[in-house]
Amino acid sequence: MRNRLVTLFLAPLYFMLFTSGCIKFAPPATTLSFPETKKVDITFQNDTIPTDCRVFSHRLTFTPAGGTGRQIHDSLITNARAVGADMVLIGLVREQLDEDLEEYQFHIYGPSAPYLFQSRWNGWKFGFNDWRNQGDVINFGINALQDDNTEYRQGLIIQNIYLTCRPLQQVDGK
Repeated sequence: MRNRLVTLFLAPLYFMLFTSGCIKFAPPATTLSFPETKKVDITFQNDTIPTDCRVFSHRLTFTPAGGTGRQIHDSLITNARAVGADMVLIGLVREQLDEDLEEYQFHIYGPSAPYLFQSRWNGWKFGFNDWRNQGDVINFGINALQDDNTEYRQGLIIQNIYLTCRPLQQVDGK
């Protein structure tokens, strides 16, 4: 009888242990933000980031199909301004294959605390479960963001990070 109780108790634990690798976890819900900013610069080049800027948000931005470059630009700027970003660095952009969104989504992957871009940025090492198995990487630069005429038939996934370039005492209000 005792062996049967042990088996009944341990069986679910073994099942959870062996199937835990199959479960897809959502990105961390950590959302750092600072007072709203009036101006946000978008860049595609690491070497344009000033030395005092700190990364406070790793993101993948998901766009709905049918948007123009200007609409994507405006959505990124509005969201970045609202959470206190001074700059947005954009990485690669690829087409979405698996979702038909009606609005922009901003998936956040940390960090848990702001860090200096120049000394600690290690590249686009977040959001792999959402990034992989999607469509083609597309040519998307500053000219695309200013384009009102080109409509993207597929939704896009945009690698980006938000940075604050103000002294932390200023953004914390101390």
